[in-house]
Amino acid sequence: MSRVSLPRFSDDGDLLQWLLLENVPGSFPYTAGVFPFKREGEDPTRMFAGEGDAFRTNQRFHYLSRDASAKRLSTAFDSVTLYGQDPAERPDIYGKVGTSGVSIATLDDMKALYAGFDLCSPQTSVSMTINGPAPTVLAFFLNTAIDPQIDRF
Repeated sequence: MSRVSLPRFSDDGDLLQWLLLENVPGSFPYTAGVFPFKREGEDPTRMFAGEGDAFRTNQRFHYLSRDASAKRLSTAFDSVTLYGQDPAERPDIYGKVGTSGVSIATLDDMKALYAGFDLCSPQTSVSMTINGPAPTVLAFFLNTAIDPQIDRF
């Protein structure tokens, strides 16, 4: 196994104790990690980004993940999105739109945010920091991920 140093035991009891308490990555009790092997040459990074509108954050995501074999994106939303407000209906909150994260108010915003990424690929992982409007944002995300797959067929 690459990058895993296994202990050497002369006593079967010590070996059994190690297997039950430690073990190798991907094996019970998972103290060395859930996955059996780490991808070679890949750093465990997640690209946290979000500012302005969806197009600007999309450019940032592409910049951050341009050389990575696995696309790991973490989305920071602005306070308007976190509170579930629509800036089109609330002109008084215009100054807060996109200031501390990306503003997502519509499905089109979500599609623009992840344009150019295959969200159904096993090499792509997306996380979002969202609270109250999570069901709506999740629906936007699932629609954004599934639409390109439907278009292929």
